[in-house]
Amino acid sequence: MLDISVKLDDGEVQANIQQPHQRFLLVETRPGVAAGSGGGEVHLNLALILDKSGSMMGSPIEQVKQAAQNIVQLLSREDRLTLVVFNHEADMVIKSEPLSKKNDIIKKIGQITSDGGTAIDKGMDMALGQMEKVNLKEYVNRAIVLTDGVNEHGNDSRCIELARDAADKGIPFSAFGFGVNWSPDLLEQVGDAGKGRMVHIGNSNDVVSLFEEEVRSASATAAKNVRFCLDCVDATIPGLRLAEINAAYVIKPQIAPVTPIKKGGGIWEFPVGDVSFDLPKSLLIQLFFPPVNEGYCNCGELYGLYDLPAKRSSNLKSGSCGIGIKGVAHHRPSVDSEVRDCIARLQIYVQQHLAEQLEGQGKTGEAVTILQDAARTALQTGQKELATILQNNATTLQSGKEITKEERIKTILQSKTTLQKGGK
Repeated sequence: MLDISVKLDDGEVQANIQQPHQRFLLVETRPGVAAGSGGGEVHLNLALILDKSGSMMGSPIEQVKQAAQNIVQLLSREDRLTLVVFNHEADMVIKSEPLSKKNDIIKKIGQITSDGGTAIDKGMDMALGQMEKVNLKEYVNRAIVLTDGVNEHGNDSRCIELARDAADKGIPFSAFGFGVNWSPDLLEQVGDAGKGRMVHIGNSNDVVSLFEEEVRSASATAAKNVRFCLDCVDATIPGLRLAEINAAYVIKPQIAPVTPIKKGGGIWEFPVGDVSFDLPKSLLIQLFFPPVNEGYCNCGELYGLYDLPAKRSSNLKSGSCGIGIKGVAHHRPSVDSEVRDCIARLQIYVQQHLAEQLEGQGKTGEAVTILQDAARTALQTGQKELATILQNNATTLQSGKEITKEERIKTILQSKTTLQKGGK
């Protein structure tokens, strides 16, 4: 079964005062708990959606083709592969089919050539149409889109919509940016909406290993379609509510906003996608507890709903964790260090995005101030590399220069994935 744990940043509040109490709740899936074990083999339904525009000519397209061919060898004969290439149009190279004739598939991949412009959404649309022709519940599904450029002949909003629709159907969508000329805003939104990852390939020699890493992570899926559910129906003290803005974020392995879904009867659902053994997910929820008297007050419970790919079982329920707060006569704040660290890292992520928005609006001074504040927070939490990047960005803006595309990409990835790297 899927095992989860919860902890508040501070489990005590001042009793007998008529004001809500803001707290952060960290929900974690425990690494190493075999949610997907117990018999049954997991098969992949994988889609590779690859940019073959003119800018990919030479080493980039050859490395991407090699990576795709290696993936074919890595997959079992019962796995399914869809391979679509796109420039300003989309072409089907491999329809969704079991890999019974690997040599033929490898030969087809080798014949891909590069030319033309870029329309990412056309490739995504074609590939997802193929993936949906199989029974998605019988597979671990994963889509990977790779591009080295902006979506000049396509529709960015359509890309995000397709990724969101895919995730809703149980197909996590990861976005790979090759080089430095692609749009980090678009690929981040595609990865977030698709409940997948955003990955930067800075060197063509890294394509093979990063593709294999994504596929191996998909193969290590422990639970599919995971939803954390906050249930306040049987609370002894009613009134627990979510923050109206920025209520929840996946905090590990990559920071991404989560939109809560209000269910009937006082239940909120937080869909986080698939959970792998090697990349367990954690969620940070911003809550407001109601005023309480002295003593422990039960405000609800949290549990997980999920599917097991190995057993082809759906809507299984994890054990429940009680959510409550203790009212005390004299409250002395004592913040849990792990939750505090997650809050600080989320703050950096939010500030970095806010600074970009302000810079885009011509409010350079405000952007500089926010970046400097984020740099200080990063330094306090031991993220020296990230602190340096943020401070360098502030200095660049302060000198009247623009932050380069390469530095923007580096900043987004560092602030987004810093938790994954284990530094404190």
